Amino acid sequence: MYDIFSLPAMEFPKGFVWGSATSAYQVEGHPPGPNGLDACGLGSNHWEMYKQDVDLIAQLGHQVYRFSINWVRVEPEEGRFDESAIDHYDDLIDRLLAKGIQPWVCFYHFVEPAWFTALGGFNKRVNLRYWERFLNKIVPRIASRVAGWLPFNEFNSNVPFEQGNTKLNMLRAHGLAFHLIRQYSDKPVSHAHAMEVWQPRRPYDELDRRMADWLDFMVNEFFFHA
Repeated sequence: MYDIFSLPAMEFPKGFVWGSATSAYQVEGHPPGPNGLDACGLGSNHWEMYKQDVDLIAQLGHQVYRFSINWVRVEPEEGRFDESAIDHYDDLIDRLLAKGIQPWVCFYHFVEPAWFTALGGFNKRVNLRYWERFLNKIVPRIASRVAGWLPFNEFNSNVPFEQGNTKLNMLRAHGLAFHLIRQYSDKPVSHAHAMEVWQPRRPYDELDRRMADWLDFMVNEFFFHA
């Protein structure tokens, strides 16, 4: 039996930062209409209560807050950007900094505009131009105030391996985002990777071992190798 109490004492390294993270869809709620995902309702109403939420984050003593900038709100119609939504995220970043909290930004936490989905989303490589345009609208405006970047959240796990074309294009989109961000920021650019452990049901069976290796590659290693 695995005994966690027998593990040696562990200390986090000097400079390790503690914080919290949210997904726009889960906490903001969404505007009504064709681009809104009504099923989420108000979430925790972070969109309206973000000022109080920043105060709560500070009271918890957190040093970092990772949040996602909701593409649905920023570009509700193809080519039309909502400046008031961008102002909202601007103000959120400023309030975090005023409290001594590092803003970390995620650009895609599994929410995209309906018009982008209708065009085929990330399943079509040609649509990366819309992703690039979205980033070009946001990154230069906030780059000097952001402490870290995560273009995507866990697409390695949440996009089924049967949708290999989508996963490959998201990988390309991640690389595109990295190089675009690097034009404006020298802060870390990473990926929220949902590591999954795959083991053969019968370790002595060669087919099971090969299938476990294949699943591990499709969920984890495809990203690390790239």
